[in-house]
Amino acid sequence: MGKKILLIVNPMAGKNQARTALYDIVSTLCDDCNHVTVMMTTKHGDATDYAMKYCGDYDIVSCVGGDGTLSEVVCGLMQVKNPPPIG
Repeated sequence: MGKKILLIVNPMAGKNQARTALYDIVSTLCDDCNHVTVMMTTKHGDATDYAMKYCGDYDIVSCVGGDGTLSEVVCGLMQVKNPPPIG
């Protein structure tokens, strides 16, 4: 059985490259029978909120975006006890 992965995506990062590569990213993550949930950010702070609120339901939290997206996800995970690994 695969892992449950929360994938937090900033679709505006990298001149919209995150959006165009999303299918390939999810497809690759699903190759090992992983269950992937994608959450798209729409504004500053969304990645922090998503990571903090939903990380307990997942084995891994991963993000697609830039330094700011990663920083927000890490901030969200730092606010919970025993957060899952981040990718």
